[in-house]
Amino acid sequence: MWVLTPELQQAARVGVVKDIGLVGRIGASLFLDYGFVSGDAIGNSWDVELRRLRIETIGRFDYGIETRFKLSFGGENGKVYLNDFWFSWQPTRWIERLRFGYIDPPFSIQALTANAERSFMEAAAPVGAFAPGYRLGLEARNRYLDPADVSWIASLSSVGQSQQFSDASDSPFRFSVRSAWRPGGVSDDPDAPLVHLGAALGYSFSGTGVVHYRARPESSLAPYLVDTGGIEGDVFQLGLEFARRTGPVTLQAECIGSWVSSSDVGSRFFSGGYAELAWAVTGEVRPYDARAALFTPSAPRNPFSWERRSFGGLELAGRVSYLDLTDRGLRGGRMLTLNASSIWSLSRFARIHFDSIYADVKDRPGHDNDFIVQMRIELQM
Repeated sequence: MWVLTPELQQAARVGVVKDIGLVGRIGASLFLDYGFVSGDAIGNSWDVELRRLRIETIGRFDYGIETRFKLSFGGENGKVYLNDFWFSWQPTRWIERLRFGYIDPPFSIQALTANAERSFMEAAAPVGAFAPGYRLGLEARNRYLDPADVSWIASLSSVGQSQQFSDASDSPFRFSVRSAWRPGGVSDDPDAPLVHLGAALGYSFSGTGVVHYRARPESSLAPYLVDTGGIEGDVFQLGLEFARRTGPVTLQAECIGSWVSSSDVGSRFFSGGYAELAWAVTGEVRPYDARAALFTPSAPRNPFSWERRSFGGLELAGRVSYLDLTDRGLRGGRMLTLNASSIWSLSRFARIHFDSIYADVKDRPGHDNDFIVQMRIELQM
């Protein structure tokens, strides 16, 4: 086994088994939420909860072929989950990475973006309703630079564990493919402007399972305000993505449509979208991974320090989202959500969120206007 230092990694391998090299790290994250919720259906109350406690390990080992791995599990909103648990390889030049295990199928740039890089505590309501969440599957991806800078990811996946912040369907089989194009390419200069155009397709075979979409008003402290209930049928999904990064300002938007084909209740169409604008007041520029077609975690330019009189990083963001889960006789509800966020990053390991959320719900008996003020302490290592 290798000791995790550059000097010892370059030296001879040491360990019980001479021909195996293992290198990796162990990490953890903790999200603690506190806030006030007010609404016709949810009442008025202060609440505090442990939103997430997660432990993970990620690394690689060599035994004939280099294998990368990740194992992540923990508690979220009062329940224990297995999150990322996968092994990956680089089999050919046509497939840059082949991955197998418990993964997040490629659908929605926001659903795939790590929490440490989101400008809000939770994903937009349409993403929470339609994104598939973790499932057991096989995934392949690659990137082409000529004639255009394009990357693609495709996966075949099966049913996953019940989750509270993603698609609640229990379809036994799903095919997903996502592609992204950078019209101007990705410059070697990390501060250079960037345009991202993406599209994702998903098809789910329900079989003995059901299709089920629901969403909270973008807060873990609030209940589900829109809900279709279970529908027997197959699903075709289409998602379109746009992102533009200009220095410390990032604009991102998505629209998602879901066509449910059911022999019992006929066809149904549900849809939603969001647009958000984030500004790093202290000048940080959001990194971008072209192979995964995702923004990656950033760190404040000047971490908080009493000695250096450094404040850390400050980001301000706003988002508007709309989710429609009503079609003909099925009244799952329509929800318009406005979200204003501020993030104080003390270092790459600690952030403090403040979100103010307003949700307006229609076509859902007993629901009307809801307001949430929430703070999150976010620690990661």
